[in-house]
Amino acid sequence: MAKKIYKHPKRTPEQLKRLAKRLLKYFFENPHANSIKFMSDKFKVGQSFISKTIETDLDRRFKNADRVRNL
Repeated sequence: MAKKIYKHPKRTPEQLKRLAKRLLKYFFENPHANSIKFMSDKFKVGQSFISKTIETDLDRRFKNADRVRNL
């Protein structure tokens, strides 16, 4: 099976922020269908973008939870 190559116009930083926000919302609201490959097809983005976005958000959440615990 041939690899899908998405042809889309270059996204602006604002568009990337909105896309990341939608992606994270989908990731946390749909635990049954949140594989990286599935989300890559759904949102038409690369798997590395999804991984980095989720990693950044989970790191932010962990640091915030740690900060709250140490108050």
